[in-house]
Amino acid sequence: MSIVGPGSEWFWAAAQFVVVVVSLAGIYRQLRAQASANAFHQMATLHDRWDSDRLVRVRLALALHLLHGADDDGVPPTMVPMADFFDDIAMLQEAGHLTRKEVWLDWNRTVEFWWTVLTPAIRQMRLLHPGEYETFERLNALMRKLDRVAGQANEFDPVTISRMLESFIAHLTAILRLDQESKAGVIPTAPEPSGSA
Repeated sequence: MSIVGPGSEWFWAAAQFVVVVVSLAGIYRQLRAQASANAFHQMATLHDRWDSDRLVRVRLALALHLLHGADDDGVPPTMVPMADFFDDIAMLQEAGHLTRKEVWLDWNRTVEFWWTVLTPAIRQMRLLHPGEYETFERLNALMRKLDRVAGQANEFDPVTISRMLESFIAHLTAILRLDQESKAGVIPTAPEPSGSA
């Protein structure tokens, strides 16, 4: 067997095969790295949107409404941007831009809580717009399914919901106050010791 001249075709075919395999492996690694970077970017964008001034204010207004004005059967206007946000996560996941595991690790409890508290308003909305927020509903079902696989459950009884809403209100109010103080140039300082004269 020679590697040059007649009879060397086997060598050159094998060499070409090796080059093609190495090239394909490199392309595969690049595609995987790009997919990971895209998923990371998508998740970072979702977190930035969640922490944006607009959604912080929407969450605060909605939490206040749910805690103090939930006796009405109407659809609070602040429900729409919240439900839209979760609908967007669901659409990204269903389109394959985010894996089920990525969404579950970052958003499962949040999705399930907001689905639980927004369900009455979504049902009201569906009287006029059947099928509204079905992707959000499927996302909630997926999160609960993955909870069961992981051996955990997020249950939200009325007492837990009230406590969580109170916690959200305190947390979101503090965030907005800090933001307002920052814009006014106020520098955070240590609190005054209690009992000082």
